[in-house]
Amino acid sequence: MQAKRLVIENQCPIDIGQMIAGKCTAEYLSGAHGSGRALIVTDREVSGYYMKKFSEAFSGTGGVPAHVIIDGNPSSKNTEMLSAIYERLSDLDYDYVIALGGGGVIDVATFAASTFGKGIKSILVPTTMLSMLESVMATHSTLHFQSRKDMIRVPMSPAYAVVDITFLKTLPARYLANGIAQIIQYGLIDDPSLLHALASSKDLDALIEDALRIGGNIHKSQPELLAFGKDLADGIECYFRFLKYTPGEAMALSLLAHCPSVAMHRLYDRLGLPQILTEVTKDALMKRIAHSIGKPGKTVELIRIGPLKKPVIDRVPFDTALKFYETALAEICH
Repeated sequence: MQAKRLVIENQCPIDIGQMIAGKCTAEYLSGAHGSGRALIVTDREVSGYYMKKFSEAFSGTGGVPAHVIIDGNPSSKNTEMLSAIYERLSDLDYDYVIALGGGGVIDVATFAASTFGKGIKSILVPTTMLSMLESVMATHSTLHFQSRKDMIRVPMSPAYAVVDITFLKTLPARYLANGIAQIIQYGLIDDPSLLHALASSKDLDALIEDALRIGGNIHKSQPELLAFGKDLADGIECYFRFLKYTPGEAMALSLLAHCPSVAMHRLYDRLGLPQILTEVTKDALMKRIAHSIGKPGKTVELIRIGPLKKPVIDRVPFDTALKFYETALAEICH
């Protein structure tokens, strides 16, 4: 399939299509300045499915890139993952790091590229729906510290990204939900047509393209609203130390807590998204959230659905925020 170039303001060039990942990446490197020497960073599962075919695309362009395999589990997104990449980057004078995998692999690979020497350019080849929608738009690479999510960060500006929808054919349904939650967030923030598209089973290629464009618009015009839903989602993930709920499942639960309408429940039923938080009490989560949002007696920033049915940012007293979160959690904690 022919690749389609997406031009989104303040974002790197993005090519989207099917069966294009290896070909587009190889062509980009062959036209790049310098040697075009690249190191592929991936995980064992993605390597097993795709590395052979992805690497074959480079056979006529001066050599197959070297690669290093890391743990792609989101709970392993920490500084311990960096050493294996640094060791390989020390072997040769690389011009690019190719991040081939989901969001965890992309964060670790781009973090290593940004912090090694004077910095190395990154090429993103996301293999999950969430990383196709979120990682290609990200402005920072982030790592976890203990049970605290994304506490270590460095600026990240990829040179190029390839969104190959073919990767989603081998993605388990549970992880497809990660990307669906991101689309729901974009729809609630900026364009409800995304929610209608999800409900009507719109063509996946077109849905992801629309979501990328809308996500780009949010990043440009109201980036502060991208924190909508992350308050509860991060609390859920961190409580379970990133082991029970995927980022998308946690975000889906948070968005439902913020917007507990009949229409949202119907959409979640259709998409198979979780609607009830299990194995934790509301009180236990409230302790974590109270610790993360600020200090008693102070005002805190709260993003919630406003009168026009879209997220707005309010500055409210600490106690008011706690009451809001107690009410929201009651929607998903039974």
